[in-house]
Parts: sequence; structure tokens; C-alpha cells
Amino acid sequence: MGGRKGQGGSFECGLGRQAAWAGLVFAVLLLVSAVAHAGDKSLSAAGAGASLRNRLGDESADLWQDPPEPFELLTILGTNDLHGAVDPHLPDWAGAVRAIREGQKKRLGARSSVLLVDAGDQFQGTLLSNFNEGKLVFDAYSAIGYDAVVPGNHDYDFGPEGWLYDKTGQGSSDPNPRGVIEKLARLAAFPLLSANTYLRESLHEATGGPVVVTQKGCLPVQADPAAQGEKVAQAATAVAWDQAIRPAFLQPYVIRRVGSARVALIGLDNPDTGTMTTIENVSDLCFRDMLETYREIRSELEGQADVFVAVMHHGSPQSEAFAEALLQDGPDRLHAIFSGHTHRIEKKKIAELIPVVQSGANGEAFSRVDFVFDPRTRKVDHSKTRMLAGGKVKFDQCAESVRPFCHIKEGQAHFEGWKLESDSKLQSQVALARDELKPVGSRVLGVAENLLTRDRTRENPLANVLTDALKETSGADIAFLNMGGLRADIPAGDVTYEAFFRVLPFNNRAVVMEHLDLERLIRLLRASIATCGASGALMQSGLRVRFERECQGQTVASSRLVSVQTVQGERLYDAEQGILGPPDRRLRVATLDFLAAGGSGYSDFIGVPVTEDLGILRERLVEQFLAHPARWQAATDGRWRWLPTGGSKKLSGPSGAPN
Repeated sequence: MGGRKGQGGSFECGLGRQAAWAGLVFAVLLLVSAVAHAGDKSLSAAGAGASLRNRLGDESADLWQDPPEPFELLTILGTNDLHGAVDPHLPDWAGAVRAIREGQKKRLGARSSVLLVDAGDQFQGTLLSNFNEGKLVFDAYSAIGYDAVVPGNHDYDFGPEGWLYDKTGQGSSDPNPRGVIEKLARLAAFPLLSANTYLRESLHEATGGPVVVTQKGCLPVQADPAAQGEKVAQAATAVAWDQAIRPAFLQPYVIRRVGSARVALIGLDNPDTGTMTTIENVSDLCFRDMLETYREIRSELEGQADVFVAVMHHGSPQSEAFAEALLQDGPDRLHAIFSGHTHRIEKKKIAELIPVVQSGANGEAFSRVDFVFDPRTRKVDHSKTRMLAGGKVKFDQCAESVRPFCHIKEGQAHFEGWKLESDSKLQSQVALARDELKPVGSRVLGVAENLLTRDRTRENPLANVLTDALKETSGADIAFLNMGGLRADIPAGDVTYEAFFRVLPFNNRAVVMEHLDLERLIRLLRASIATCGASGALMQSGLRVRFERECQGQTVASSRLVSVQTVQGERLYDAEQGILGPPDRRLRVATLDFLAAGGSGYSDFIGVPVTEDLGILRERLVEQFLAHPARWQAATDGRWRWLPTGGSKKLSGPSGAPN
């Protein structure tokens, strides 16, 4: 009995402890439930991120975190400098955009928005895009759902309609020097933006009189008959910008209402556009200072938008200086910059407030900026802004650049929890376009026994092959090509027309110029050696040039032309003795009409008589190679010799970015 009583007392005590534990567990469950419900309204970002990781079953992924309610996630995706790289990049990119949109929508519903912008130069680079004069690219952009696009300098290259004509008066029946870009703008489902592009003839002084302006910067000038080109007036003339007119196919900005936010996308073109495209196609336009233009537009839009994004065809350091200048104007004057043109991967947050991003070129990468927007205050929480540049789309792996929103499931990459799949409709459109150009593109011009590479500042095999071919077909003493115009290497093996087109995608015409004097020649060569990659050098056939140069990255610390002689051994210049040839010595030069008009800043070509038009350089060389198939080797011969300076050759950083 006593035992039973003892057992019974022990049992009752055990029940009491179990009840206490049960009560504690119940209390904990209530607390967890309360926290979970509270999380619906004030869930921490860390909790949201963990929740996403748990749902995806990928504990190792360091995924970006969703904002708590009522905050909204505004994502802006950016591309730049596609240069016609449609296949395979655009169908794959379309699938990535869809995954990001759908994945975020599934998680956040109406609290998620995605915008898509492009910072310029969608064309000029492949036969696939040029054969249909950009229509395939813009059709794809419309299907993907771009919100705004900036033209960039190369969008003006097409000129009038007709894929082999880049300016009027060459056989095209279209008299409009911007016939193609204006047609594309009409067909596109998105606006073309450029706030700083104006019709020069529309500009007037504040007093009402007409004013002549420079093409770069739209700066008032006064004519100086004794000077070559334009001369900026000493006394500043006020331009009545409120009366100035932009081309009808361009808009300065667009405001997108996404969720609760009003987002102003403001487009800005490169002020140097006039020297980096077919000059005749933009001669009636001027490109105003970007910062001055943005400030004016930003003031105009005060109260009409909450988030301000500049989409510009200009890269570092100009894009960073642009952001730094706007920080001086006060808070929230600018929230992000999507840049282009320099073909670099750029990712920098200015003063921890303004993201500046750019993602290379040729469709190989993308940029992304995420804002957390508070609909109650209509403000962006800058501390939560995140960004990436150089994002890669891969279907079987998560590239390091996209790890914050990518995970692998069953061997397949997912963005934002949504399976990545290439867009089948765009794939079909690309296949049809390829079938159309096959008879043209598959022609074999010759064989490259090695990879023929290019370099923007050094002697290189590809430039030697092409300048030698131009010199031969023209019969000139010297042939010049600008390295900014050679857009791709030639792989080893059979060289097809399509592969050759990637090298010379522009319809620049080969011309012969008579009577180039030695003073001009020396100035051109000095300009050519004074680059470390920020611009492309002039490469040549017919001369042997020796020079010294010191580079600090892409900046020229110093340069010195040492000697110039012809391949026959005639000495034309020596640094110690100066010009050696007779005063009346003249040379016959073959080059491009683009350079003859002063393109890429080589203004010393201007004024030298053009005596012969050989047709489009690419097509002229194609005829030559089809008639006499070539075999090319990757060789250099010392025609452009960079001498040691101070005992060592300066080889740092001249790879550079294209024009």
C-alpha cells in the first residue's frame, strides 16, 4: 500500500511536471504564432530571406532578402552595347527577364515591380542585326518588354533605308539621313530617350535671334573664317532652351507608374556622338552637356516622380562625376545611373547613395539595381539599395554575379525561384532571320591559319592584314584604319562573310585622298600614338613608325614620335631633326570616308582632297578575297614600334573601350 501511495504520489507529481511543460510549450507556440503573424506586417528582411531559402531548399545560397510589408521592391534591369549580338543572347535574356518578373511576383505580388532599360548602341556588330537594319533587335526588345532605350552613337550609323547605305547620296532612294532609326522608333513598343539631343536650327538666343552652336555641347559659337571648324564665342550667349526642339523620334524622359512608385527614366546621349557615327547623319543635331540637361529636366519633373534614374550612353569616369555633381544639389536628385559606351563592367555606389552600373558589351551580361520603396513616405530607403553588374545568364549553374537571386534545382538554374528557360518564340524568329541571310553570310573568303587579333593601341595582326589589303586594292602610298572601327577578331579556320562582317560591321566607304602633306601626316601620327586605349589609334600600311609612350592605365602620361619612314626606306621625320622630306612632298592615302571627315577626332584629314570613292570598304575587300581567296597568318612586322621609355617599355592598360 505504502508502495502504491508512494507510486501514486510520484505519478501525480509527474503529471504536474508534464502539465507545466505542456503549458510552457503552448505558450511558446502562441509566441511563435504571434511573431509569425506580426511578421506579415513587420517581418525582418533577414527572416524574409531565410524564408525564401527554406522554400527553395538551398541553405547554402546567400540570397537577397525581400522587404517587409508595406515596403515595395522596385527592380531595374539594364543592358548596354548589344551591338547586334542577337544569337543566342536575346532569347536567353528574355527568359531571364521573365524569371525575375514571375519569381518576384509570385513571392511579393503587387509589392514587386520590374523595369527594363538599355543604355545605347543596340546595333552595328553582326550581320544578323544589320541585314534587317535593326528590326530584329527592336522586335525582340519589344517582346521582352523594355521600358526605355537610349540610342547611343551607333544607332545613327544605319542612315537612310537600305542595309548597304549608311548615308544619303550613295544609291539609296531614301533621302532621310535618319530614315532607319526613325522607322524603328515608330515600330518599337518602347520610347527612344535622349533629353540632350536638339535640332541645331531650332536654337535661339534668349532675345529671339538665331544662334550657331557646336555639335558637341550645343555651345554658342562665332564664325572665324581664318580658323578651321568652329570657334566658341568668348562672351557666353544664353540659349532659350525652353524653345529648343528635339527630333520628333526622341523623348527626353518617360515616367513609369509601378506599384506605388512613379519612376522617371531620363535618357542622355554621349555629347561626342557627332564624331563617333556617320557625320552626315547627325550634322543638323547637337548634343548638349549631360549634367546641364539633367538638372533642367529634374527641376521640371519635381513633384511628378518619386524615383529618378539616368540612362546614359557614357561610362566612367564621366558617369561617376555626373553622380558626384548631383549630390551637391541635395538629396534624392538622382537615384541611379545605368551607363554604356565604354564596354566595361562598372559597379560603384557614389557616397553610398547612387548606384552607377554598366555591364560590358555584346549581350554577355546585365546590370540590376533594387530599391526598397516606402509607399507611405514615397521615399527610397538608400540603406537597402543593392546592385550588381556583369550578371550572367547560365542555365545549368549560378554564376557568381547572380548568386543573390539564383539557385539550382534538379540541375537547372532558377532566378528568383523561377526556372530559367530560353524564349522559344524569339529563338524561332532568330532562326528565320538566319535562314534569310545564309546565302550571303556563308560565303568563304579565305582561311585564317591562326587567330587574328586586334589591339586598340599596339601593332596587331588583324590591322596589318586589313591595312595591307586596303593599300593593295587602292594603289595608295599609305593606308589608314582606325582601331575603333575593327570590332572583332577573326578565329582560326575558314573565314566566312558573316565572320568578316563582325570585324567591319560599318558601311564606311574606302576613299583615296591625294596630296597629304608631311605636316598633316606627322600631326595625325602624333595624335595616334597619344592614346592608351581610351580612343583607338590609327594603324597603317606603308610606313615604319617608331615612338615612345608612357601609359597610366588608359591615361597618356607622355608620348613622343621618334621617327617615320616609308617601307622603301625614305626618311620622312626624325625627332631630333624634324620633318626631313621636301616641303612639296605629298602622299597618296587610302582611308575611310568617316576618317576623311574628321571622325574619331582625327581632324587633320579634313581639307585633304578626296579623289576616288572605292565603295564600302568591307564589300571592296570581299570582292578581292572572293576572287583571290586569302590565307592569313597572325604576324606583325614592326611597322608600329613602341620603344622603351626610361629603360623599360610601358605596356600597362591600353586595351580600352570602343568609340
